[in-house]
Order: sequence, then C-alpha cells, then structure tokens
Amino acid sequence: MRTIIISILIFLCFACSKVSNPPIAVLQVYPQKGDSTTLFEINAEGSYDDVSLFPTLEFRWDFDDNGIWDTDFESNAVIVRYFPIPSTYQITVQVRDQDGLSSPATDSIVVFGQNKEVSILTDSRDGQTYRTVRIGERWWMAESLRYGKTIDHWTQPQSDNQIIEHYLLWSFNNQKEYCTYSWHEAMNHNLNDLQGICPDGWHLPTKIEWESLYKEMPEFYAVKYYGENGLSGLNLSDGTQFFIERKDQTLHEAYNQSAYWSAHNFFTDDDILLVSYGSFTHYNIDLALLKEIYIDFSDEVQWVHTIRCIKD
Repeated sequence: MRTIIISILIFLCFACSKVSNPPIAVLQVYPQKGDSTTLFEINAEGSYDDVSLFPTLEFRWDFDDNGIWDTDFESNAVIVRYFPIPSTYQITVQVRDQDGLSSPATDSIVVFGQNKEVSILTDSRDGQTYRTVRIGERWWMAESLRYGKTIDHWTQPQSDNQIIEHYLLWSFNNQKEYCTYSWHEAMNHNLNDLQGICPDGWHLPTKIEWESLYKEMPEFYAVKYYGENGLSGLNLSDGTQFFIERKDQTLHEAYNQSAYWSAHNFFTDDDILLVSYGSFTHYNIDLALLKEIYIDFSDEVQWVHTIRCIKD
C-alpha cells in the first residue's frame, strides 16, 4: 500500500508541475534607416520566458540573414554596430532559456550609401544650371532657385507686375548670397498653380512632398541625410529666410536656419484656413546645438525664403 501511495504522489507532482515553453523572442532595431556611418542599436531586451529569469536567457545573432550565426550564445541582449555596405538587412536573434528551448525574432534595417541618382537641370529661361537629385520617385533641385530680376528689398515690394523678382540677400549663416522671394511671388501670384516661378516641368513642393522626405525616418537621421554633406546630396542646409522690417530699416535672418516655400496654404483638419501665406520646411539648431527638421507655417508677409523645386 505504501508503494502505491508514493507512486501516486510522484505522479501528481509531475502532473502538477509547470511545463516549460520556449522563450518569447522580441527584437527591435533603431533607427530603422541610416547610412554607413550610422550606429544601429539592435535590442532584444523585450524578450521573456515563462520559467527562466531574464538574466539566464542567452542570445545569438545573424546580422545578414544568411543562415549562419555571427555570434555564439551570450548574455548580452543589446548589440550596437555599423553596417558599412549599403543594403537592406534582415537581422535575426535566437533567444535560449535555461532549459535549452529557443525561439527566433527578426527585424530589418535599410542602410543608405552615397546617392548616385544625380543630374543637371538647365533652366531654359536664363540658361542657369542646377544640380538635381532623385529622392525616392521624385527629382529635387539640390540648389536654391536663382531666377528673376533683383530689386531693392527696402523700397520695392515684390508685386504682381508680370515680372519675377527677388531680393539678393547676404546670409551670415551660410556666408553667401541667396535669391529670396515672398510666398506670393514664389507662387507667381497665382495660388492655384503649383508651378509658381519654377522652370517648366517643375513645381513648388507641396506640404505632403516635404513630409515625404522624412516620413518613417528618425528625425536626427533625416537631418543628417538631407543636410550639409549628407549622402542624399539634397543639402537642405543650403537655404535661408529673412524677415524684413521696412519701417525700421532692419533685416533679420533666422539664426542657423534654412527655409523653403511650399506650394500650399495650410488648412486645419476642419478645412479652416489657418495660414494664408504658405508653409515652409526648416532646418534648425536649437540651444543645445541639436539639429531638427520640421514643417512650420508662416503668416507674415515680411518673410522671404529661398526656393527648391521638384519635378512634375
């Protein structure tokens, strides 16, 4: 009888014991997009197991989806590394618990190199040439527009007189002269024509087209990629904005900012006209010397900005 009781107790112990399951592998990479100089963080710290404590979990990595593990199992759940060759990488982590059970998780990153999609635009109106770059499916001017008649910014407003006019202003930020335009002049005083004063076959970028440059892209990387010496070649840092106060004969350039006109007024979600003088995109250096890119809006007629055009 005693033997039977012991056997029943042993059976009940095994029957009631918790069956171990494989760990749940969780993988995140940041940023999702970058270039060959970007330090990517590959993080599996969100992984967990129903029995094993997190410190007992082990991780091994395949960084290029070739089926060969690039590391042995180790306790480090976070890897930081560069990817020097431009490509799309599928990254896999395998997480193993103390019972030897394992499961994988994958994530991907896109690594950009130097943009090879470059060309030249010749403006048939005056023969000036501009570098252009292809970003995604669209071609952008990689330089600010330099078209029109130079007029005095103190005494001559840019008016609807059938003559395209600009102010030639010296930028202390960029140490060069820029052709700058009011928004109405940029639109060629026709708010229904996206071409504005761009060459034929080109137009002022819309708000959506500006936003497409850094949609699904970390802000800090967008600034780097599209900014000065960025691998995109777009160099949005090469632009400027000024605020003209004629009554006081003063001219203000936004500190370390560049701005470009957009083709559209800005409406709220309720289709209420919030700003009547267009929108523009900024590069800005804040007080902590950190750059950021953002879409902003202006309702001041005294602002004049540089212009980038995008191909139809």
